[in-house]
Amino acid sequence: MRYVIFLWLAVLIGCSNSVDENVGGLPNIEITGLLLNGNIKDASIQVVGIDNYGQPQRNASGEIYADRFFSDENGRYNLSINGAATGSLLFVVKSYFEEGHNTQIRCALKNGCLDEAGDSVFYGQWYDAANDFELWAVVNDAQSIRQVHVGPLTHLAAKLAFTEFVSNGTCSSANCDGVVPVNNMFTPQSIHEANTRVQALFNSSSNIHGFLEPFSPFVSSTLDSVVAVDGAKHGLLNLTLQYQAREENKTLNQVLASWLEGAFLKNAGQLYGDDQTNTPAQWSLKTAFTNANIVKDELALPDNASLTSAASALLLIADGLSNTVTNEKGSNYSETLADQIAAAKVFVGNAQSWIADYETKSFGNFLDDDTATEITSMEAQWEAFQKTLGPELQSVFLPMVQIVDYALICTANNSCAAGQAYSFDELTASIAYEANESRFTYTADSQPNTLVKGQLLNFGENTLIKSFTFSQDIYVESATGLAIVQSRNDDKANIKVYLDSALQSGVAPAVRRIEFDFPKITLKAKTAVNASTYQDLVYTADTATLVMQGVKDPVRPNEPIHFNLESLSLLGEVSNGSDVLDVELIINGSNASLHYPALRFPDLNFVWKSSDIKNYAQFDASGLDNAEFAGWLELPSNVVMGETLSSAVSYNELSAFSQLPAALKTELQITSYNQFNFGELRYPGGATALVVYKQKASDAKTVKQCNEIDGQWLCSDPVALKDLGCESAYGNDASFNDDVTVADAFLFLKNNVNSDGVGCIPEVKIVGRGVYEINYGAITQFTDGDTFDVTLETPHYLGVSSFSIRLLSRFVDGAEKADDTPVLFSVIGAFTDPKNISVAFAVSHDFIGFGNTSSLGLVEVIPYGERTLWFAIGNSSDAEQNSVIYYILDDAVSLLMTGFDYTTGESYHDAALGFIRYANTLVGTLRKENGLYVIRYTDGSWQLL
Repeated sequence: MRYVIFLWLAVLIGCSNSVDENVGGLPNIEITGLLLNGNIKDASIQVVGIDNYGQPQRNASGEIYADRFFSDENGRYNLSINGAATGSLLFVVKSYFEEGHNTQIRCALKNGCLDEAGDSVFYGQWYDAANDFELWAVVNDAQSIRQVHVGPLTHLAAKLAFTEFVSNGTCSSANCDGVVPVNNMFTPQSIHEANTRVQALFNSSSNIHGFLEPFSPFVSSTLDSVVAVDGAKHGLLNLTLQYQAREENKTLNQVLASWLEGAFLKNAGQLYGDDQTNTPAQWSLKTAFTNANIVKDELALPDNASLTSAASALLLIADGLSNTVTNEKGSNYSETLADQIAAAKVFVGNAQSWIADYETKSFGNFLDDDTATEITSMEAQWEAFQKTLGPELQSVFLPMVQIVDYALICTANNSCAAGQAYSFDELTASIAYEANESRFTYTADSQPNTLVKGQLLNFGENTLIKSFTFSQDIYVESATGLAIVQSRNDDKANIKVYLDSALQSGVAPAVRRIEFDFPKITLKAKTAVNASTYQDLVYTADTATLVMQGVKDPVRPNEPIHFNLESLSLLGEVSNGSDVLDVELIINGSNASLHYPALRFPDLNFVWKSSDIKNYAQFDASGLDNAEFAGWLELPSNVVMGETLSSAVSYNELSAFSQLPAALKTELQITSYNQFNFGELRYPGGATALVVYKQKASDAKTVKQCNEIDGQWLCSDPVALKDLGCESAYGNDASFNDDVTVADAFLFLKNNVNSDGVGCIPEVKIVGRGVYEINYGAITQFTDGDTFDVTLETPHYLGVSSFSIRLLSRFVDGAEKADDTPVLFSVIGAFTDPKNISVAFAVSHDFIGFGNTSSLGLVEVIPYGERTLWFAIGNSSDAEQNSVIYYILDDAVSLLMTGFDYTTGESYHDAALGFIRYANTLVGTLRKENGLYVIRYTDGSWQLL
């Protein structure tokens, strides 16, 4: 089974719109308002920023998050937010019963209310709110906000703004209107349209309800104006929540749910005028308006002209409502919305052909004709470079590293002048030593143009760091080409070698790390094998660095140190006559210090054809079959999957401090002791140990945990032996007493298992090979000299933590004019092992550079140009799905799309596949609905892919 995910989602998460942290010294924005008509006290209110993907700001647990403020005795709140806050804001009101807070609701009906337990409550009496009581309001334009009131009507509008309606299964190419509500995202358009739609539905002529202070019987007003009448309507309609709960013997949450899910969202953001269709009838406008009039009569406030006018107006509307669903439409946030969506629809049609272009290599729709020809040529030249010039890197690399290796060996053996036996990869190669100049010269009879010359010196005063400096330009000829490394007075090529120990005669140099620094490399391809003439195809790297890491296999200690490529950087160009292709190749390895490769020195050939890349991008695993990754993604040398190493782990004890290795004594820093006991599990290349001791006879036993790798010890701080353990403390175990030994402590750690049945020391990590499970068997006691087999769980693959290949065309036309529409092709990604691969591909027409776009959260990842097609794929053993992500840009319109190819039969999840933007404003989403891919725009229209 193949498990796939991509790391690029971490890069593509939108930046949050923080409203909590002030920046730049801007004065805070002060906001006030009433909650639930002023009839809820000590309620939590949070002002939540909306990120660039329309999602409320959340914490690590996925919960909506922001600073908390609380309402006073009159249901009013006062708060301040970051003065730099912009965009849309979500106001979340919740009941809160922590940190000394106790949210309560006041009965605002003269004839009383019901509390959450169904008991009667008198007018003006407070009662505890439900634990999960919650109301929302959402508004645009943070900088202009000074008052926001939150109640049932703002809750309807906010939930509508966050909802998208999808097909119920009847979607076709002719009709795909959405009716089923799903969580979606906030956009300025969805917020404005939802607020103005609810404003129209509930007959407010002056403002949206979030900006309209509602009437409250405890803070009444006799102002007779349009605003006061609309406020009275708002207040009366909110109070019908308590009225309906009382009359139907329900909780406020139950009534609110019947309004929202049972009616409003069920009808795609509309309501029945007077529902006579359903049994029981849905909450309708007539129900709301009639109940508002009843509430007005119950309040018995004849002097409030606004209240009387409001109730009369609602009752008049109610009398004219019929058994039909409304068709109300809010207003557009932007006057140019229609133009934006029209452009987005054209873009979507184009994008489908562009993706097809990339997969078929035609490029005719995505690029202009000249550029399409150029990029086809660019791919051909890149593959020619990989096939012809790439191997030349190896041809120049091996003589250079072997001359350094030879110099180290003969210097250790004091045999440079007499000549040192050495096995060269090139059979006709030899090295001469000029004693008076301390200079080594590498030549090869079969390669008359090959010459490598230099000196081995100490690097400063440190004898464990050697520097080999090349005296002159390096020439290495092969059957297919010529490599030249520039090394001149002002900028010499050099190789720096780091040793673990001083050079010793008869002992192989303990090389830990090798660093190459070349000012310039030129690679030329021959016209034919062994020819004396060269093609026009030339590669030049102005900067080249390479780092290798030495590793031994402790299971086979007599094998020599082998080297992994830790990093490689080649910044240069491929030229073919007048056409120039800028090439940037940067690779950083993973596990370079843990993987023992088959070859002593790495093969630098890196070949991944564009046709294979595209196969892999379409979830075809064969796209990796023909790739050459310079030893990456291969098993360590001599390692077999699932192998068992017999008696690889031994248990050993020492009873005297004096018997310990000197390095461990120094690390332990134990100056005196009354009792001492040492035990270790030793495995190839290292050990894990416990030191149990008392400094005084009256002391409780203390333990230090120590680990050793290649003779280097590191110990933890001391802890009481009774506190030892990974799942539970040793002191809580029935076997613990004052006389327990180090062997008893090891047995406790083995048996101290977690919920998966895994103890504290289940495995060992063997450098050069992998992680092995210890086969303890049915052991009931550790005894000095015990041995255990180990079985390979996870090999140490040589991986690539990151790589980047970028190709930029600088071609000329027939008139020898420089290219005015350069094309960038880039591949970036990571290969940590065969099951964890993430790769991103991009082609950008008329490339203008890499940039930082805060609206997408992308920094130095996606290239920008007139048009850009970027996509990322990857696989991971931790996720049960195949995944792909697309980012497509055309001038002002962009599409960010994620795709999932589930492998476990799980149903499609409730999340948008793609987001469409116009000038960084969200204008649509892409979803899979009943087998069809549907784009739904913020104006309510739709488009099928």
